[in-house]
Amino acid sequence: MAPSVATPSNGAQPFNPFSKFPNEIILDISQKLDPQDRATFAASLRLIDTVVGDKRFLDNVRGGESAVVRLAAKTGNLEILRRLQRLVKDFDWNPFDTTAKGWTPLHIAAAFGNENVINYLWEQGISIDAVDTTSPVEFTPLLYAAHTVHAPYILPILQDYGANIDLPVSHLAEPAIAYVAKRSRFKTALALLQAGANPMWKDTQGKNLLHICCKADDAGADDHALYRLVGQLLAHGVDATEHSGEKSG
Repeated sequence: MAPSVATPSNGAQPFNPFSKFPNEIILDISQKLDPQDRATFAASLRLIDTVVGDKRFLDNVRGGESAVVRLAAKTGNLEILRRLQRLVKDFDWNPFDTTAKGWTPLHIAAAFGNENVINYLWEQGISIDAVDTTSPVEFTPLLYAAHTVHAPYILPILQDYGANIDLPVSHLAEPAIAYVAKRSRFKTALALLQAGANPMWKDTQGKNLLHICCKADDAGADDHALYRLVGQLLAHGVDATEHSGEKSG
């Protein structure tokens, strides 16, 4: 009998990398997930049980890899990533996970403060300043991390690997600290400043970061974070008396 189209010519069965994930690792990850991610993980587990020889097998495995990497990056389970590297030699760590708003695994690891995963992904050659191209504003892993409680710890790690804290945000031609200050995300701006963002930046009209903070929409803003940010900008030498090139109305 001739072999089916899905069976290799040498008679070997298609290789399923997920078949060698120990049950205890699968269980350990699933117990740490919130309900939404648990559903995603359950979907990826179903891919493990794909019938060998099904012509959809390879596409399904690729989709499953992406889901498992996303969850490993979130939970900090490095063993899953190591097993994937051993079992899938050509795995590409850089593509975006379409189920996670275009984030790379590095975006996820940075956002959840998992230094071990950041270190591992950097060693695999993932771009440290990879941008989320599916978003109108192309955030880097560093900018995702800056929005979290992990910022003081994670930002220096990303910078040690070459992340540019003053990299212009998308097409806006302004650094992350200006972008978040304009939107009253003063805690995030403070985290960026404390991690070494340029305090002396000015826009094309000559407005400095103090101008931007004072003009930001403060609805729902954290006043304490604003006061701390202004105080640190002043301490860095930003001139509170400087006039911008903007004409008064």
